[in-house]
Amino acid sequence: MLVGPGTFLLGNAAAEYEYRHVDDGGDRSLVFDYGEALLEEVGRSLGVHVRGGRSFGRVAVPASPGSVRAVALAHEALRDGGREALREAALLGAQVVLSEQNGGVHAVAEPSATQVRQVARLIRYIEAHSAGDCSLDALAALAGLSRFHFLRIFQRQTGQTPRQYVIATRLRVAATTLRTTRLPVTQVSLDVGFGDLSHFTTSFTQAFGASPRAYRLRHAPRTSSRRG
Repeated sequence: MLVGPGTFLLGNAAAEYEYRHVDDGGDRSLVFDYGEALLEEVGRSLGVHVRGGRSFGRVAVPASPGSVRAVALAHEALRDGGREALREAALLGAQVVLSEQNGGVHAVAEPSATQVRQVARLIRYIEAHSAGDCSLDALAALAGLSRFHFLRIFQRQTGQTPRQYVIATRLRVAATTLRTTRLPVTQVSLDVGFGDLSHFTTSFTQAFGASPRAYRLRHAPRTSSRRG
């Protein structure tokens, strides 16, 4: 089977596989090693049966509109080295694969009113604790939901993944801090929850069109003087 960018190449535990390049262009691949428990978790949320050690019944899932978000998150994770982006990409990738090989069933159970309120509560929690542990595991545990189901419900309600929402919140706090204090940029990065200055600078520049230092200079209070 000939595959191209955006394709999910599948293999079950202990199964042999082989692939080769048809041309000399090479490629860049990202490998996810799923445990049975995680695949069963995703399957339950999708309403599909996962067959233990034979979870995948086909060789590959071609690129499709449904796989775009997972592939985009994977590219983001490879670019930034973000563990949370990798986690979200892995879960959404599992959704794409299990859905496609089960007749394209993409629907996740409709969230209950209680679950919607839980997401609203988590949004307020992120606003108040964005510099702390706002990982997918931590937020899903606070909501009392599986990681995959929380990811899907949160994304459906907000239009963003939990990680994207957390990053946006941290950047907003950072922008306010840069405009209203003289704290060093490195300290601002740490205070708002970025453990890596390079990641902070890249994310901030992409969001605001200027580096943190340039943004601070641009928005520094202007002073005027009068001649007597």
